[in-house]
Amino acid sequence: MSNGTKEQQSSTKKKYMLRSQKSQKREVDQIELEVKQLLAEETEEHKTNNNIKYLMETNSEELRERVEIETTEMASSELNELIKLLTSKFENEADNKAAISVDGFSKIVNDFDGKSIPVVKWFEIFESNAEAYELSEKQKYVQARNKIVGVAKLFLETENVNNYEDLKCTLIQEFKRDYDSYQVLKMLSERRKKRDETFHEYMLEMKKIAGLCDMEERAVIRYIVDGLSIPMSAKQNLHSATCYRNLREQYEIYEHISEQNNVLLNRNNFKSITKNTLENNKNCFNCGSKDHKRSECKSNTKCFKCNMFGHISKDCSKNKTFQEKNVNVAICSKRFKTINLDKVELNCLVDTGADVSIMKSEIFYKKFPNHKLHENKVMLTGLGGKLTQPIGYIRGSVRADEVEKIHDFVVVENNAIKVDAIIGFDFVKNCVCKFDEGFTFQKKNVDKVQDELKVYNIDTTELDIDPRFRLEVEKLINEYKPVENIKIPPVIMKIVPNADIKTFRHAPARLPAPEELAVNLQISEWLQNGIIRVSHSEFASRLVVVKKKCGNYRICVDFRQLNSMVLKDCFPVPIVEDVLLKLNKAKCFITMDLENGFFHVPIEENSKKYTAFVTKQGLYEFNQAPFGFCNSPANFVRYVNYIFHDLINDNIMELYIDD
Repeated sequence: MSNGTKEQQSSTKKKYMLRSQKSQKREVDQIELEVKQLLAEETEEHKTNNNIKYLMETNSEELRERVEIETTEMASSELNELIKLLTSKFENEADNKAAISVDGFSKIVNDFDGKSIPVVKWFEIFESNAEAYELSEKQKYVQARNKIVGVAKLFLETENVNNYEDLKCTLIQEFKRDYDSYQVLKMLSERRKKRDETFHEYMLEMKKIAGLCDMEERAVIRYIVDGLSIPMSAKQNLHSATCYRNLREQYEIYEHISEQNNVLLNRNNFKSITKNTLENNKNCFNCGSKDHKRSECKSNTKCFKCNMFGHISKDCSKNKTFQEKNVNVAICSKRFKTINLDKVELNCLVDTGADVSIMKSEIFYKKFPNHKLHENKVMLTGLGGKLTQPIGYIRGSVRADEVEKIHDFVVVENNAIKVDAIIGFDFVKNCVCKFDEGFTFQKKNVDKVQDELKVYNIDTTELDIDPRFRLEVEKLINEYKPVENIKIPPVIMKIVPNADIKTFRHAPARLPAPEELAVNLQISEWLQNGIIRVSHSEFASRLVVVKKKCGNYRICVDFRQLNSMVLKDCFPVPIVEDVLLKLNKAKCFITMDLENGFFHVPIEENSKKYTAFVTKQGLYEFNQAPFGFCNSPANFVRYVNYIFHDLINDNIMELYIDD
């Protein structure tokens, strides 16, 4: 080695020995450059004595750089120290990058509790982010395990899982849940935008629900719009949106316009109120007159309690009278009656408005445990149309005062009534009931026989109408003859396929017990009235149960799949707005509302199979036009138009469909 080279190595060694630790990080790159220069010089001058190999590798997966240097015993100690320093620098940087990567990944992926998000969807999100962060299988297992919380974590504690693939398969097998379209549609239809919720948050929640099954974007948009509490005209504009981004933009425009209109409306209202208040505020607080102000009043002071002059309401003598009156509120017990049911005392409320006698289930199990509970298939209807499903009924000997008879009590849940038991009209109608200081029951006297028949002639021909129309009305009444041979309009609904209709089948919907009972009652009624019949069709639509405001249930059939496969009827359906314009000058109105209007229109025999629907009791098809089918309104209007054709042409009658 030359003297110049030795001096250069000595100088380099002194330079690094004098440097402080604070400046090491900044000078590492310079160290690497000087190592390369020293290696190059020693390689040229000592090829026979030294065998030096410099190798640098970069591994993208592990994110670390490694420098491997093999030297002989002749290599300088200064060079070895520089190489060790450079190697430790690369290893520290690689470890820091890996730690940052894992920390960032844990903040992106949400926790999985087995409920809030479908398990398959969660693993799709997890694996897409794991691929972006280039995590190894071991890192994926550790990160996934840390993200499992709640019920899912409790489940994993009972399983022997030690790698990522086993973890994934075990969780999917346990928490995978398949949603059918009916469940998702019901969730979408019931979801409404909350007041404290932004439109963007509401839209994302609806997209999350729709993601539980495959749904078209346009269909989800309709449900999103229907869940907004905005005017119908605004909803019609939003229904035209073609994608989520377009819907959000249109709603932002609607919000901006609404805010401007509200500001302008409030400003105008404030001006109007202020102006009217200033102009009309002439009330006199002395005499109560509205013709002048108090400063202009010449009358004596008026009392606004007794309307007399000479004093004010504070000094009015009637105040003492009001103060001396005491109002006592007490619970009246006169409507309660203690009876004996099979020698067991029972305190009952006497309610002649109740058709049947009722008993709480708590009282039944406590006082009558040995009585047989008979099956009861009749639903009870309460105030507001609320339905109550009885548990059953018991039969026993009832004694009340002078009356003793076998009587039935319907047993209901405890929350159905607030009293222990109710004596209904079914008991009261068979006896004489007196009410003085309470109810007293006596036997009916059925021995008296009426020996003469009194006839009261209450017939009258007087008409309470305008004399100008008297003769015409009398003539109309006298000449009226009921129609004997009723002609059935030759209108039959025929279902025409748009192309070849592909058969479709749906499984019966899973319904709660009250809805299942309502479906059974409706099916029985339709079968009895000939609206439907038992079917052997290869088609099967699903039933949908909707709860009305009154608490009852409306049974509908989901014909959307059938509606997309048939030709639409072109017969014009009246628009309510156009009908109202024609009637704006009319002074006398008569409305005729047809109950179950569509059921008046029969269906062609070959078309009935398309209307088939399935329940747990079997497969049925409609004989009459059903609600929910796209061509039912047009055929119904054609049917009614045929009946009232002359009246419609003479502008005497107008047709419209309200729902």
